[in-house]
Amino acid sequence: ALEQRGFEREVADAESDRREAVAALLPLVGVDAADVEPVGTLALPPAPEDAAHLASEALARRPDLRAAERAEEAAEAALRLARAERWPNPTLGVQYTHSEFQVSGDLANQVGTTVSVPLPVFNQNQGEIERAEAEALIARREVEKLRLAIPQEVRSAVASYTIARERVARFEDAFLRQAREARHAAEVSFREGAVSLLEFLEAERTYVQTEREHLAALRDLNTAAFDVTRAAALEVSP
Repeated sequence: ALEQRGFEREVADAESDRREAVAALLPLVGVDAADVEPVGTLALPPAPEDAAHLASEALARRPDLRAAERAEEAAEAALRLARAERWPNPTLGVQYTHSEFQVSGDLANQVGTTVSVPLPVFNQNQGEIERAEAEALIARREVEKLRLAIPQEVRSAVASYTIARERVARFEDAFLRQAREARHAAEVSFREGAVSLLEFLEAERTYVQTEREHLAALRDLNTAAFDVTRAAALEVSP
């Protein structure tokens, strides 16, 4: 009876976890209220490409880096404009003069042009230039930071994937088979009266726990595969 209550409690906990997972999933797929029926299996995701190649590709695809580079270009353009506005634009004009008194060879009416260039003695747009320089520096450093961080993020994601895949392989190559064989042997021995019910239930519990750990390992592997996809900005397979 005690073992049965323990199993019932585990089933209730699993159902509660399932409901929470469904509640978290529905908004992501745009559904207000529904139940979700799992289908298929947690198959092994394909192995990622070489980490160095993925890191190189990520630098060309990552949208956050592209956005940072565009922000840097805009900041550099704003800085160039601020520096150009340090010197005011010249003013062109037309001048006309008429003289009542003429010296031999002079013209009574003269037309000329004038160029006026204000001297920026007190206002050289220095404040705007300093602000633009600071913003350009921040933008450059953000780009540099991402160019260093993205390859490391890709390498870390690939390393985590490799570890998760090896863990799944250990379950599928050894742990599950051993737990299944131990449960079968305990069941046969129990039917023949060679072991007690508690011993058989312990073998059953070990097998169930191994299956749960295997599913958790598959979940971690799929999560790690998604992390590689996100870090390298790969296309998500349907």
